[in-house]
Amino acid sequence: MVTGFLAASACPTVEDFPLSQLVALAGDQALTDEVAVLEFVAATLANLRDEDLGFAPLIADDEEPLTQRVDELAEWCGSFLSGFAAANATGRDQLPVDIQEIIRDFATLSGMGSDVDIASADDDSAQDEESFSEIYEYVRVSVLLVLALLDEAQPDVEQDVMQ
Repeated sequence: MVTGFLAASACPTVEDFPLSQLVALAGDQALTDEVAVLEFVAATLANLRDEDLGFAPLIADDEEPLTQRVDELAEWCGSFLSGFAAANATGRDQLPVDIQEIIRDFATLSGMGSDVDIASADDDSAQDEESFSEIYEYVRVSVLLVLALLDEAQPDVEQDVMQ
């Protein structure tokens, strides 16, 4: 849940991160070691801004059952939406169209969870894995696109000062 919130917060630095909003969302019992949380925040933000596009939603490894990974990706999308809502006071219809579409898609994905019918036959199982991989990659790239679009939408402070 935390990584989804971090990804959506679009903070460039740990100092800008709304830790109080995360505590309100996750509960103060979930975040008892502030230093460890801030280190995790710093590492995640660095990963999000990685020039090699190395960011990946933090969910169970491929060795875990597909149902668990589907549930975790759905939860991740839900926490992204929570973080996005907390970090972006702008009305949804004022966002770029691409971000609006991604938000709608993530809302749909956040509801998929355990309701997904996963086949048990080997051929269908391979197809389910492939479908999940495509969805996971869509989520990963969409987060990076949202960050890029939000960065573009930010006024260039240095340019504003010069004028």
